[in-house]
Amino acid sequence: MFVLPASDLTALDDWHANGLRATGSSSIVADEVFVLSHRFISGEVLASGRTPGMERNVGWIQRSPLMPTLAYALVPPALGAARASLAAFAVEVDGKVISHVDVLQTD
Repeated sequence: MFVLPASDLTALDDWHANGLRATGSSSIVADEVFVLSHRFISGEVLASGRTPGMERNVGWIQRSPLMPTLAYALVPPALGAARASLAAFAVEVDGKVISHVDVLQTD
C-alpha cells in the first residue's frame, strides 16, 4: 500500500452499487505518478499489525492488523445491501402465487 498526494489523483463517479451510495466510494486513477519510498508499506507489514506508527499511536484501531479491520469496515455495508434487496424482493412478490402449487411467494 502507498500514500499519494490527492493532487496526483483523479476520482471517478462510477460507484453506483446497491446499498453503497452513502459510502462516498469512487474509483481512483493515478496516472504517471511516482511513489516515494517513505510513502510505501508492504502488505506483510500491514497484515502483521506492526506498522511504523505503532509507537506513536496508542489507539486500538491504529494498532490493529489490516485484514480484521477491513472486515469491520466491509461487512456492515454488505449486510445492509442484502437486507435492502430482500425487502425490495418481498415488496415485489407480495400477493403473487407460485404457479402450479398455489403457494404465496412470500411464504
